[in-house]
Amino acid sequence: MEKKVTSKELYNSIISFVEHSLSAVLKPTEGGAKSLELEQVRANAKQILTQYKQKTEMEVKELERLSEWDVFTVVFYGETNAGKSTLIETLRILLGEGEKHKTRQQFHELTKNIDFEQLAKSDERIRLLPLELDERKKAAESFQHALRVNVKREQDTLAKQACDLEQKKQNRSLFQKIMDMFRKMEEEAVLEDARVSFAALQASHIKLGQARSAAIAVFERKVAEELRGFAEAKKAIEALEPLQDGEIIGTGRSDFTRHVTAYPFQIGEERFQLLDVPGIEGDEKIVQAQIDESVKKAHVVFYVTRKATPPGSGSEGQEGTIDKIKRQLGDQAEVWAIYNKAASNARALAGNTLLNDGEQESLKAMEASLLAQLGAGVFQGVKTVSCLPAFYASAPCLLPTNTHHRSKNKFLEAMPADELLRRSGMTEFIKFLTNEICVNYKPKIKHANLKKIRTCLEQGIAYVQELRKTFDTLAKNLSRQYQSSFIQIDELLEATTRRLQSECKDALSTKKADSRTSIYNFIETDCSNDDFKSKLKSTIDALKKSVGVDLEMRFEGVFNTFKADVQEIVKKNKRNVDEIMEYSMPQNMFKSEFSFRLDFEMDNGINVLGIVSSLGGAAALIFTAFLTSNPVGWTVASVLGAIGLVLSFYTAIRGWLSSDFKMEQQRESADENLKNVFDKLEEVLVNNLSKAGEKLGEALAETKVQLKMPFEQSQTTIETLSEIALRMTDFKKRIV
Repeated sequence: MEKKVTSKELYNSIISFVEHSLSAVLKPTEGGAKSLELEQVRANAKQILTQYKQKTEMEVKELERLSEWDVFTVVFYGETNAGKSTLIETLRILLGEGEKHKTRQQFHELTKNIDFEQLAKSDERIRLLPLELDERKKAAESFQHALRVNVKREQDTLAKQACDLEQKKQNRSLFQKIMDMFRKMEEEAVLEDARVSFAALQASHIKLGQARSAAIAVFERKVAEELRGFAEAKKAIEALEPLQDGEIIGTGRSDFTRHVTAYPFQIGEERFQLLDVPGIEGDEKIVQAQIDESVKKAHVVFYVTRKATPPGSGSEGQEGTIDKIKRQLGDQAEVWAIYNKAASNARALAGNTLLNDGEQESLKAMEASLLAQLGAGVFQGVKTVSCLPAFYASAPCLLPTNTHHRSKNKFLEAMPADELLRRSGMTEFIKFLTNEICVNYKPKIKHANLKKIRTCLEQGIAYVQELRKTFDTLAKNLSRQYQSSFIQIDELLEATTRRLQSECKDALSTKKADSRTSIYNFIETDCSNDDFKSKLKSTIDALKKSVGVDLEMRFEGVFNTFKADVQEIVKKNKRNVDEIMEYSMPQNMFKSEFSFRLDFEMDNGINVLGIVSSLGGAAALIFTAFLTSNPVGWTVASVLGAIGLVLSFYTAIRGWLSSDFKMEQQRESADENLKNVFDKLEEVLVNNLSKAGEKLGEALAETKVQLKMPFEQSQTTIETLSEIALRMTDFKKRIV
């Protein structure tokens, strides 16, 4: 039985394969000679491929961290305020999502003892109660003040009566005063009655004030009790607010959804989860990582939009919606689009179809656009739902103060909830979701996750292939450059050979003329034939040193110029290669870390003087070789012998008779012998110069190898990248 491979083993096998492949490609050839150039190629390739390896490993590990292999995951993705959360909330209600079912039970339990109608009526009364209490307190205070004013008035009247009585008593006669001792005055009786009445008035006022205060206290307690009861009811309602349906639905504010939320479902044996992700058109940088992670978990993605038009493309420097969709959903196995049709009232749903003709045509264009960006294997089609009316039809857990509650009532007044669900397209969408999308999902999970892995590898392969194209362009430019340098070197070698030959002939011609002048001057002294013969011999013998010194000086100048010219060709080649690297390699392609071995020294490649010196010392070598090689048996002695043959017995006898004839014959002999000597010298030197040119050509061959090395390195890098691309392509095909 074949062992089942776990997801962790799968991801590890990918990383291991990439690492093994790179190691195999970068492994030095066994038994092969090592060189700095090949080591540089390997270092360059390693630099490139190590970055590729690190990038691939990072992405594979990210996929391993985020990929979901057990729970089928459906992501609702789209623009800000497109209705993703409304759609998900409706599905939570209708499909009985666990957490939603729990909060709805709590909502119903807490609302059993709340009379919302009575509470609405009490709301106005509660608002007026403090005002009424304040009015009553003010009325009580006014009443108390009136009582105090009344008491004060009666008190003042009583005091005046007492004062008047006392004044009258003082004004009475003695007899009257004696009589007053036996009976009260009439005024005294009236004053006593007034005092009794005042005491009764005070008691009455105190009782009335206390009654008013008691009534206020009772009413105040009643107000406090009603306020407390109302506050408790309000607190209960506040506790209900987060339990309402639609709490995850945005308010219209941009970026209402800031975090990814997963909602798990189980229908029969099928388990799946819906992910609500932030919008892609808000302040996306805040939620970019969460969006990316969500789509990497997804096995199916629904792109939700409120517009029945193709997603917009970006302007210069800005990424458009269609660009984001291609970037974020390009590696998905299955993508659908949902057009969330806006409907502000039930009349918008009253037609025979949910879509009008214009919307149908626009959706065809949107479908074509998404198909072009994602491909037929990924993009599956468009579904239409009017999410908000569907939510109204399925959301009983709403407080009367909720804005959705009033809108819901308007829709339900126009048609029953079941019909509203049907006309909104929600009934059909739920059947589609549960009967087609979220069934038999194990193969879908595997297919979706493997598709992401293959896409990751494809991106890596495309990265390597793009590098290969870059190096291919680079190699073509470097090929033209080294061939141009080769032509310059060949032309320089030809020119140098011609200069050496020219210098050789010029030196011999000068030396020959100098030698002839010297001998002619000696002949003019009327020398004997023996002295002439001795002079000719010494002159030719001196040529052994003087010609060598002369040629060495001339050749050294030629070789110095040659070396300088070669160095300039190499330097110019390096500058050109640097420029080629600059414009051939993309700005972001690790220029600071990537280089060819371009800066080799002249002495390491074409040490011209060293090469010549190794043959015996520049021009001295050539002349010495001429003298020591004994070409065709020619020596100084044989030259003198030839001179002797020229001066025949007859001419010698005649020379004794005529001095002029002797000198003429000596000059002819000198000319003939010098011609023979210098012709032979020229012949031998030209032959040796030809060999020296060959030696210089051999030395320059090494320079050409160095000049061609950047091209060779780029070619080797191309081969390395091609092999990696082939290996990864083959491996990708095996991931099924």
